[in-house]
Amino acid sequence: MQFFHKIVNSSLLENIINLPIEMKNKDVEIILRPISKKDSAVENNTTLFGFLSNYQNDKMIENEKNAWEIAMKEKYGNR
Repeated sequence: MQFFHKIVNSSLLENIINLPIEMKNKDVEIILRPISKKDSAVENNTTLFGFLSNYQNDKMIENEKNAWEIAMKEKYGNR
C-alpha cells in the first residue's frame, strides 16, 4: 500500500482542521494513505460491537458460567 507523508507548519492546516492549541504554529507530519474496504468501518456503518463473535467457540460458552470457579480450583486446589 502506498502512502504519502510530509512535514509542514500547522498554520497551513488551520482552515482545514481544528487543531489543538498545543499544535498551532508547530511542524507537524501529515500522513495520507488510502482506506481499504476492510479497514473502513465508516463506509459500512458498522461498529466493533460483536466484532469478536467471528472468533467465538460455541462449545466454550457453557464453561463461562463456571470459569472462575474452575480456574481457582486449578490454581489453588481444594483448600
